[in-house]
Amino acid sequence: MNGGKYDSQAGKATITLKSKKRAKEFFGALAKASRIYELDITFSWDWAKTDLEAFESALKKSNVSILRLELGQFQESSSRKLLPTSTLYAILTRTIEHSNMKAIHIVLFPDLNKPSNLQLKGLPYLHKLTIEMNSREIGPSELQALAKSLKINTALTTLDLRDSPIRGEGAHELLEALKDNETLTTMSLTGNLIGDEGAVTLSESLENNMTLISLQLDGNSIGDNGALALSKALKVNTKLTTLKLGNNLIRDEGAQEMSEMLKSNNTLSALHLDGNSIGDEGALALSVALKANVTLTTLGLEGNSIGDEGVLALSEALKVNTTLTTLCLDGNLFEDEGALKLLEVVKTKTKFNLIT
Repeated sequence: MNGGKYDSQAGKATITLKSKKRAKEFFGALAKASRIYELDITFSWDWAKTDLEAFESALKKSNVSILRLELGQFQESSSRKLLPTSTLYAILTRTIEHSNMKAIHIVLFPDLNKPSNLQLKGLPYLHKLTIEMNSREIGPSELQALAKSLKINTALTTLDLRDSPIRGEGAHELLEALKDNETLTTMSLTGNLIGDEGAVTLSESLENNMTLISLQLDGNSIGDNGALALSKALKVNTKLTTLKLGNNLIRDEGAQEMSEMLKSNNTLSALHLDGNSIGDEGALALSVALKANVTLTTLGLEGNSIGDEGVLALSEALKVNTTLTTLCLDGNLFEDEGALKLLEVVKTKTKFNLIT
């Protein structure tokens, strides 16, 4: 009746609820269902506090241990003004702390974009907690609260702050907080405004942080100075495996700094520099690094104005490199000479993914 799906093999239910009546019916069924272990549920009506409480109650009676909960806007009524968001956070906190839960992903709507209000204690049974915030501009006070939360939160593993946009002193405090955080493994700042200054602060945190493994910084106006700072940090950091720097302002100088980092870094497996301007000089520098690096498996260089000279250098590097399995060169400026040489080398490799 709701247009949902159930995978009997995985025990997974996926559903979007669009009315209070349908939600009540589904919650009743969920409480009695013994073979739903994973639930992907979206609240897509003007839900109220009582609806969230009913869901919490049904969840505790169920066998669900993996939950993705997306919350739409809650009910606009006269009582809403009297209902502090702290009450809603309290319900979410109880849901997260339920002992059955192993992995939880919560998508918060703008009025609830304050994960620091989730007063979580140590959760030894919870393997992964992800809080995603819908796109909106986060104010300085919210950033300060979030920064404070990152210093003390013992459960949050993934933080998605894409398209906020984050900038200024608030950004500085947030990035500085990563020095003390010991649980966050994935962070997305895609489409923000941290710039070189933010990248420098972030790099200082990365020198101390030993839990973050994936960092997404696409579209942040980061230039060569920011690339330099991040490269310096990754010569020390031994945990980060994925770094995304697509659609920034990195040129050949920044690529050269990245190249120097790759010569000594032994943990980074994926580096995405698509949509920058590294050109042939940057490609030449990276080709030198590829001859020495033994951990990188994916390199994204799409849309970087790389011509035949740069592609020929990368081709020579691939003759030596034995670990790279994916190279993305779509949207560059090389012609037949570079393409033919590259294909000639790739043919000698097994399970190599070349994207052009």
